[in-house]
Amino acid sequence: MTIQIIETIKPFWYTPETSVKDKSPAKFKLKPLSGVDQAYLAQFAEILEGGRVVLASDGIEQYLRRGVIDWKGITDKKGAQIQFDEDRLCNLPHDISLELINVIRERSELGEDKAKNL
Repeated sequence: MTIQIIETIKPFWYTPETSVKDKSPAKFKLKPLSGVDQAYLAQFAEILEGGRVVLASDGIEQYLRRGVIDWKGITDKKGAQIQFDEDRLCNLPHDISLELINVIRERSELGEDKAKNL
């Protein structure tokens, strides 16, 4: 029996919902997580009643570091473009961080058939 590598772990560009209508929207290059990454990140998650997942602050940082690999349209207070820097991921607004994590998690859990349709 042969073993096939999962081909769906391909990076993709994502625009947060709050930026979709902007003239120059912020975009993040996201990478779905491998099974190994997902297993590692499980230690930072707590599953509550009803299946809701809560991440510790360390978990938010670790998800972002593993799943966000580039960005475009991120600026400082003066409007100057900021080059991607993994160490600045924790400076993103909390709601954007959570949105990115949710997208990374959703894409990481897709089967090959569903991933082909994206």
